[in-house]
Amino acid sequence: MTNEKISKVRDYERSDLSEREKMALRYTDALKLDPQGVTEEFLEQLQSHFSDAQICEMGYFMMAYGGAHNFLSSIKERVIDDQGNDISDTKGFPLVFFTMEARSEVQSPEEAAVDGPLPEHARRALEASGGSA
Repeated sequence: MTNEKISKVRDYERSDLSEREKMALRYTDALKLDPQGVTEEFLEQLQSHFSDAQICEMGYFMMAYGGAHNFLSSIKERVIDDQGNDISDTKGFPLVFFTMEARSEVQSPEEAAVDGPLPEHARRALEASGGSA
């Protein structure tokens, strides 16, 4: 996954990504922004690009990583790619979760503390989980 391709995700509808990639991103947006708004017509379009198993797998990953993103956002954590770029997206999922092809490295609380102290609510959550801050 190249940085060039990842940069196209922010404005994917106007990008030169394939229709299949755009459909996966539309599904991501739908699950994040309006899961009840997924229509039969949308599902048919999705099924023209992906098998039912692939749709379920995408949904599972979006659920798992979306939940992780919400948690990481709540403690002001950043998502860092293999080249050290901050690829967090404050308006939605981190870009790495859209692509599901890129590998990521999420900073540990200790690494994040280098940039400043861990917020108090994050410190309490970490300590309650058995970690240390």
